Amino acid sequence: MYLASRVAWVLAFGSDPGPDCVLHRCDNSSCNNPAHLFLGDIVANKRDMWGKGRGRIPHQRGERNNKAKLTSEAVVEIRRRYVPGTHTSEDLAVEFGVTRTHIQRIAKGKFWRHLGGEPCAAS
Repeated sequence: MYLASRVAWVLAFGSDPGPDCVLHRCDNSSCNNPAHLFLGDIVANKRDMWGKGRGRIPHQRGERNNKAKLTSEAVVEIRRRYVPGTHTSEDLAVEFGVTRTHIQRIAKGKFWRHLGGEPCAAS
């Protein structure tokens, strides 16, 4: 089994990248446009990832995680408002720009655990 970007590289350039990684200038891993591809070793791949802000330091919780969509204040507000009969997970998901499941996991204390507090009564 091969990644599509590796196959695209072979088809476009006629050579197997071997141990090198096929990196994407456009930073879209599903893009297989040969003009967007270039080769690099593991170190170059990591540098490219960090340079484009996609790296994640282990144990970076909450807002310190570069993929976080919510702030600590928003999570506290979600937990405060997630009460039966008032705000549904669907309503909160739309308002805060995350999925309904994400809201439910925040309310149950499965996500953003580091903030502490009791799980919501509705969970």
